[in-house]
Amino acid sequence: MLLMLMVGNIYGYQFRATKPTKATKPTKPTKANDIPRWHIDGNYFNNEKSITRQQSKFLTIFKGAGTLMIDPQPSKESMDEYDSIMKELFEKDILIDELVKIQLSPKFNRKIDKVFANENKKQLKNTEGLVFMVHNKKVALIHSEPPIHEDRLFISIVPAYSYEIEEWARS
Repeated sequence: MLLMLMVGNIYGYQFRATKPTKATKPTKPTKANDIPRWHIDGNYFNNEKSITRQQSKFLTIFKGAGTLMIDPQPSKESMDEYDSIMKELFEKDILIDELVKIQLSPKFNRKIDKVFANENKKQLKNTEGLVFMVHNKKVALIHSEPPIHEDRLFISIVPAYSYEIEEWARS
């Protein structure tokens, strides 16, 4: 298994390296994340071989606010409500760009934040690392970018096989 470095979010918009590369993720202060954007990362690789294995991600913070997480897993009631909201969203007959806009909107994020209001939350500290599962909601970490009121530097590393890195580079 090879490692592929990825970058996360800047100003609330996701971007990624177009080919495997050494990457760190700097973020300037912004109010875009003052309302948590609780979410589960999806699979990073979607070919037939990759979706049969549990994918994961490593994250560490070097400077600034740490990633927020719900720990332990949320209650069944919270997850049922989250699932209901997400199902309703994904059943809309809209283009992916519009779907992403809704998911990044303060109104939507406030709605999801209320769902998890009574759950235990933790924040990753500088120089702490975390490996977490993605996609499978039974084991995936629900997390959010923190409020970013100072410069922030972090890296995310996604374990990948060479054929997955090639897929990533082609997408």
